[in-house]
Amino acid sequence: MAVIQISKIQVRRGLEENLPQLAGGEFGWSVDTQKLYIGNGTLSEGSPEVGNTEIVTANTDIISAIASYVFKGQESGYTSRTGASATTPVYRTLQNKLDEQISVKDFGALGDGTTDDTLAIQRAIDQIFPKTYYTTVGVRRKLHIPAGTYIISDLLTVPPYAYIEGDGPLSTIIKQTDNTADAVIKVRDSKEQIDNDMGTSAADLPFQIYINNLTLENNQDNHCVVIDSSEDITFSRVRFKGVITSPLTAGANKAGVYIIDTVGPTENVLIDQCEFANISYGIRLVGDTSSITINQSVFNNLHQGLNVQANVSSPRSVRVTNSLFDNISAEAIKTEVETLVISAYNLYRANIGRGNVSVMVSSVPTYSVINYYTGNGYSVADYFERTVPHQSYYPTVYVNPLGVHTEKVSTVAGTVSDTPGYVEFVSNNAVTVTNTSCILTSLNSSAILDYKIIRDTSYRIGTIKVSHYYGSVIFDDEYSENSATGVTLTFTGNSSANIAVLGYTSSDTGINGTIKYTLRTFV
Repeated sequence: MAVIQISKIQVRRGLEENLPQLAGGEFGWSVDTQKLYIGNGTLSEGSPEVGNTEIVTANTDIISAIASYVFKGQESGYTSRTGASATTPVYRTLQNKLDEQISVKDFGALGDGTTDDTLAIQRAIDQIFPKTYYTTVGVRRKLHIPAGTYIISDLLTVPPYAYIEGDGPLSTIIKQTDNTADAVIKVRDSKEQIDNDMGTSAADLPFQIYINNLTLENNQDNHCVVIDSSEDITFSRVRFKGVITSPLTAGANKAGVYIIDTVGPTENVLIDQCEFANISYGIRLVGDTSSITINQSVFNNLHQGLNVQANVSSPRSVRVTNSLFDNISAEAIKTEVETLVISAYNLYRANIGRGNVSVMVSSVPTYSVINYYTGNGYSVADYFERTVPHQSYYPTVYVNPLGVHTEKVSTVAGTVSDTPGYVEFVSNNAVTVTNTSCILTSLNSSAILDYKIIRDTSYRIGTIKVSHYYGSVIFDDEYSENSATGVTLTFTGNSSANIAVLGYTSSDTGINGTIKYTLRTFV
């Protein structure tokens, strides 16, 4: 291009808001914003448009300057059509595109394992899920915590609609170091309130919180997570890790996940593909908590895996499925209140209930694997590796306080309750021994008991049909045997308790026996 004229460069100076239309080639310097402009010139001079063009400097907002972004998807082998036609693609700003990915590092968190990232992570949570706009669908976004170890020295609180995701339980680790913080994370209401203050000032209780793909570790003997008065909470692929290397006792009664009902019920909690280790309890449920699902999780090196307790109300509808329990010093599951807990398709390793968390599979158990407070708990298709012979007080599955010593507990189909798997010893020369495993209450005043008695080489198989009402018991025992077992089964009524209890007498043959039976009742 031929040079038309060389003259002195003229630069105007002033405030951004007073920038005039510059002549072609004329510069304008905005002293308040530190930006430089050059005039486009006129259309007659060949300019495509009249106006001023910003010259890129160190103070230029480059992101805003890149005004358009079009998705192409060329990795799939072709350019995707994002608009109504190939000539009308959808344009977006680069700023909007980049804002779709939000990281705690955008707020100053380092994750270097030494820096205290408490304020940065909490600020990210507060800004991405703000209390003023939490009901607006447009701000319900995902907060990413990249791989790293994030040290915190205070409690982190998580509001309704929060979605927090790491890069994996072994990659993203949040580690609590303060012994005064009673957890790593607590859920909070829509006005940033926790504990007894939740729900006050017309605040909504915690709702729809999703956290996955990270580790929550407490370096003190405190909870990892507290879920309180909440609904629709999900933890997926989260490792909950404590500080106790050998949790032989309940210690400070802390848990990987502590689910409670301080000001309201907690409902619909999903714990999926999670891991619990080095803490007193894997999960503790207290009070009005319901619809709790624990699936495909691992419980290892704990005092108890799942502990269920009452407050004013009792937990209910608790399901534990497809999970692994190992190295648990006491029970894998223990309920301390009458409630419905279902254990199904779980694997219980041999080293459970032996009072230690080391591999001593030959030692005599001191706890049951599963301990249900009443018969309202179920074990369905569970696999127990503990092979120690039947224990009078510490069987694989124990129903207390009815004293049911059994390897299985009942299942209900419609109105029929079927309780299989009772196994009891029959002592030689016994006189009216009460078998507390089989107690019929007023709720099952009629029942059918199928049984088999084995005593040396003598076998008996039979069916007892029994009805009772306030101490009045009628029963019929029909059986066949290859030779006399010398055992007589009886049902004794208790009028004050309105129950009937199975018992037996046996002759003196010098040989003990065994009775195996199932019980069917209508409910």
